[in-house]
Amino acid sequence: MDRILGINIINLLKEITIYSVFFSSLSLIPYIVVVALIGFPVRIAISSIFEIFGLSYIGKGIGRGVGFMLVVFLGISLLPSIIKITLAPLLTMH
Repeated sequence: MDRILGINIINLLKEITIYSVFFSSLSLIPYIVVVALIGFPVRIAISSIFEIFGLSYIGKGIGRGVGFMLVVFLGISLLPSIIKITLAPLLTMH
């Protein structure tokens, strides 16, 4: 994943400046939000269901896998909406 939101993160971080640190961290925020809103709750729910049946070790692995797959497939499709929701209030402030 070399390019995130049109910014080449690796080239941006080669030159450590305030600009590069600010924009690289700003470009990672939507992905962190997707993991926090989609991946982590799904992982906990699936792990808990398997733990009820006494299969906690298997449930953790399956929970991680399903959470990751949902972040990759559902998160990428929801990323523009999340960006609009998170950045729209910031853009309307003067």
